[in-house]
Amino acid sequence: MGSPRYERALSPTRIGQVSLRNRIFVPAHTTNFADGNRPSERHKEYHRTKAAGGAGLIIYETIRVHPTSFGRSGATSGADDGCIEPFRKIVACVHDEGAKIFGQIVHMGREVDGTYARTDAWAPSELPWSSSAPVPHEMTEADIALIVDCHVAAAKRLMEAGFDGIEVHLGHGHLLQQFMSPHSNSRTDRYGGTFENRLRFGLETLHAVRTVVPKEIAFGIRISAEEYLPGGLGINEMVPIARRLADEVHLDFINVSHSAYHASYTLSTQMADMQFNREQFRPFPIAIAQSVERAKHRPAIFAVCKFDTMAMADAFLEHPGVEMIGMVRAHIADPDIVRKSIEGREDEIIPCIHCNQGCTGMLQLGQPISCLVNPTAGLERQWPFRLKAGQKEPKRVLIVGGGPAGLEAAITAAARGHDVELWDAKERLGGAVNWIAYMPQRQDFLKLVASQERRAKNRGVRLELSKQASAESVLAYNADVVILATGGIPVARKLEGGGNALTLEDALREPDRLGRRVAVEDNQGSWAIASFVEHVAGSGREVTLYIPNGQIAANVPIYSAYGWRKRVLDYGLRLRTLVSVHGLAGGNLTLRDCWSNELLNGGECDSVVAPTLGTSNTALYRAIVSARTNNISKIVTVGDALAPRTALEAVFEGHRAGRAI
Repeated sequence: MGSPRYERALSPTRIGQVSLRNRIFVPAHTTNFADGNRPSERHKEYHRTKAAGGAGLIIYETIRVHPTSFGRSGATSGADDGCIEPFRKIVACVHDEGAKIFGQIVHMGREVDGTYARTDAWAPSELPWSSSAPVPHEMTEADIALIVDCHVAAAKRLMEAGFDGIEVHLGHGHLLQQFMSPHSNSRTDRYGGTFENRLRFGLETLHAVRTVVPKEIAFGIRISAEEYLPGGLGINEMVPIARRLADEVHLDFINVSHSAYHASYTLSTQMADMQFNREQFRPFPIAIAQSVERAKHRPAIFAVCKFDTMAMADAFLEHPGVEMIGMVRAHIADPDIVRKSIEGREDEIIPCIHCNQGCTGMLQLGQPISCLVNPTAGLERQWPFRLKAGQKEPKRVLIVGGGPAGLEAAITAAARGHDVELWDAKERLGGAVNWIAYMPQRQDFLKLVASQERRAKNRGVRLELSKQASAESVLAYNADVVILATGGIPVARKLEGGGNALTLEDALREPDRLGRRVAVEDNQGSWAIASFVEHVAGSGREVTLYIPNGQIAANVPIYSAYGWRKRVLDYGLRLRTLVSVHGLAGGNLTLRDCWSNELLNGGECDSVVAPTLGTSNTALYRAIVSARTNNISKIVTVGDALAPRTALEAVFEGHRAGRAI
């Protein structure tokens, strides 16, 4: 496939002897879709959808080579022959759609929780990945030899299943990188200490796997070009490592990523959220490409991280040696991103907003991944991404509320062929998401609403703004189905000791009310409060965050939380746990110790922001039900109007309601 607009990105290429239709790939990423560690039908439809959307290459996720690397039932195993047949089905469906598929083999090392498989964690040294993680088993030389053999065996199984390439994972702080890095390897034997010794396990694994992979099968590695760890591997260390590997092993490609799986800032860089500047990561593949330019076997370089559009991908491919661009979250958000770009339908692309709520947020919970902007992600069997119209009996649908839930319901119902009208009381669509306009670091959320509005108009949804709905007007519309997406009502906590607390919305609407010294109480651990705290602390105010339950940013995924912690610390945020705000009077703050129940002097303070979860706006629903006649067959409530939660649930419920009609 080709397009004059994106000639580089959409031109055919070869990786080793494997021909690809274009230079866009979907990198390996954990989905938790496996069924008892077996590749599943869910995997098959997930990857089929992306292959049908035009990607040139898919790399299947972290295939674990040994039971000590499983960690959970949703992880995919390549450790026995039972994986071959289900893999064969996945490979066939990807090939049927014109794409190629590589398999990534890995041992996760010390970060694996052994509770599921009743195993210990394996690592180069007795250094846990976090302060609360168990101490791992320091691998013996016999263990090392076993894992080398397990990589070879897994690679053979993938080739028997028909995979077009093998990728060995030497990055992201997993086992082979743990051995390479002085941050995680404190051994004194021939697998630790010197550069040569730390590289030994990785080289032994690559030589062994390369021996069994024929030239017709592409063979390469994934590396982290920067660990972001003190005393770890930086780009200056990884440049000679990449050159050494390319000289010693015939590699067809090097997939250049970054980060290490460690409980610190580095973890947040791996799947960088909307607060990260993508330019931070762009020098890495360029440096690795330059380092291997004169290698004995010059590998193609793959670049990844926050490539959101075909324009970005195409522009970066101008760098010599960079052959492929990886777009994981962009494909989770819209599997048709390549095809829509080719066909000139870019205004229909659902943009990734890097919120990390449905993808990495679900990973942390041990659940199958989802996507805030694309509720069909992972549910392609039940909810095909490409909706078809042609209803035999189209329904007349009225949606009240133009936030993410209402807009998603409208788009989905209209795509299925129904006659849809949406009312919103405000002059602007977006609902509660519009508060994000006040916080520059969260602006990507506004891309969701802009995209939803475009897609709703493209689908023929009639948008009536500044229209206040009443029970009488809703009933007079004579809809077959009414979907109420009327949102929630913000509520501040009442302070027992007196004084008025603000909601987040109050504080954003009238920032002058905050003053210079701000106390924020967080009982929720939500992204909303974390983002607000970062915004206010970044404005130069003196901010203290009080966390009564002691759980810091509890509902922010750890893949983002460590980055947030670094930023707010740099802004000078003060933090107190197991303390609540009791009252504010005369510019003095009173606190309550949640352990002893004692009252404490909190010092001088100008304002308190203490949001609660809020309450659902059910007034219209109750009025309709009270006045209802028989001319509405169905009323559905979605999003915060059903229960105050997040945009992840709101968009999902809107989509489900629209699809159910």
